[in-house]
Amino acid sequence: MMKKVQSIQQHIPLPISERHLQVVSRTMPTEQPIKRHSILAVPVANGLKFITLADILYVQADGNYSEIVTQNNERFLVAKPLKSAEMRLQQDGFLRVHQSYLVNVVHIRQFGSQIELSSNEILPVSRRRSRQISQLIRSQYSI
Repeated sequence: MMKKVQSIQQHIPLPISERHLQVVSRTMPTEQPIKRHSILAVPVANGLKFITLADILYVQADGNYSEIVTQNNERFLVAKPLKSAEMRLQQDGFLRVHQSYLVNVVHIRQFGSQIELSSNEILPVSRRRSRQISQLIRSQYSI
C-alpha cells in the first residue's frame, strides 16, 4: 500500500499550482445529490420505476398491498400496506383521509365531506378524521 502511494506521489507535481487545481476541479464530475424525499422508487417487472412525489395523486389500500395512482393515471401495486406508505410520505405533504386513502395535498382541489382531486376524482373522507384534516389544512395551507 505504501509503495502504491509513493508511486502516485511521484506523478503529482508538488506543490500543486492554483491553475492545476482549477483544471482538475473542472474535469471532476460534480454530483448533484438527489433529495431523498423528492422521488419514490417503486418495484416494477424489469427493475425500479422512479416516481416524482408531486406526480402522485393518492395511494389506495388494497389489503396488504397499496396502489399508487399518478397524474398520468399510471397505477403501481406495491407489496406493502398503506401504513408503510403513510410512514414514508406523511412528512412530504400526504394526508391519511380515510382508512383506505392517503392523498397528496397539492392535488386537493376541494375539501368537504369528500375530496375532489386535480384529476376530478372524488375520494371519501372519514368522518372520524374530517375535523382533524380540516384543521390541518386551514392551519398549514390557508391564508
